Amino acid sequence: MENQDVIPDVKINYACIFVGGTFSYVLYGVTCSQAAFYFRTYTDDFKRLKFFVCLATLFETAQSSLLVPTLWHYFIVRGSDRPSFYNFLVCEDWSLLALGLPTVSSRFTIAAQTSLKLP
Repeated sequence: MENQDVIPDVKINYACIFVGGTFSYVLYGVTCSQAAFYFRTYTDDFKRLKFFVCLATLFETAQSSLLVPTLWHYFIVRGSDRPSFYNFLVCEDWSLLALGLPTVSSRFTIAAQTSLKLP
């Protein structure tokens, strides 16, 4: 039996990106509703805590906004013109490269909030 490298199908990767993007938008909706509930319910909280909640929500908004051009690039612009998996991994889209910035910023904000032990 010949030893062959198994190369994943590109269509499966497109499906993973689509499902992940769709699930991300559902979670973004949950985040927005939780932030709205927080600001309506806990009006007497400290301003510093409200600032951190607002900042985390803004970073999640930036991340969801950058996901739109990323999905557009992979599904509309590139389409299925990249049949091999290794060409699929080549990243030439600015929004995919920029997508990490709000993600890291949001995680840093949440870590700072918990390390400062805000009330």
